[in-house]
Amino acid sequence: MNADDKPLGTLSGALNHYALLKHDADRMAAFASQHADSPLQTCFTRSAVLLYVVSLEALINRVIEDFWPASSTRAKGDVKQWPTADKWHKVPLEICGKTFDRGTVPFQYLKALIDLRNDFVHAKPDTFRVIWEYRHDHVNNRKQLSPSPKQPKYPHIGLFKAPSEWIPQDAETVKRATEELVAGLASLLSNKITNQWLTSDVLESSHGQRITVTRRFDPEEKSNKMPGHIP
Repeated sequence: MNADDKPLGTLSGALNHYALLKHDADRMAAFASQHADSPLQTCFTRSAVLLYVVSLEALINRVIEDFWPASSTRAKGDVKQWPTADKWHKVPLEICGKTFDRGTVPFQYLKALIDLRNDFVHAKPDTFRVIWEYRHDHVNNRKQLSPSPKQPKYPHIGLFKAPSEWIPQDAETVKRATEELVAGLASLLSNKITNQWLTSDVLESSHGQRITVTRRFDPEEKSNKMPGHIP
């Protein structure tokens, strides 16, 4: 190892899991659109939708970790055990005295997204019931199936409750809903949630400094030695 290769120090700390999930969800949504004429569209769409929803839990947990007031009578560890919807409602109230109105969007999106996630992850045999319409395809002489407009949907976001019917537009719908929630949270926590905080890792150096690291997510953009760079 020559002098130029000698490390200046080490960095350690918690990774920004929200940034990872959001990045991967955006990529899956893009892949879904690119495969709109292929059965792969539903595979990529389901992956995108679930990653977007899970990213919301990762984000509010990071908010608790970084901004929970020391003056609070509630222990940070206990707060992290709250249901996700309660975190999104109560945590801003504790930090800044403002919160979402549970009865309006974007908070109504959150309830639907959490129900969607729980249905998918904890599905039982009768969780997803479909109503299909069928018609005779005279060209190919076969029955053609399509989801009925009467098929159950999640309120406020409009996705069919059966994930087999999700298409790229559904991934975009969930993306917009999650981004509205994040923007609303940022507005409530004025000046705390910045774009850099949303996308970067804040780690501690072996010299005791807190350093912001901008991660490179794409393999072609990173060297063999570093996962990112320090601005």
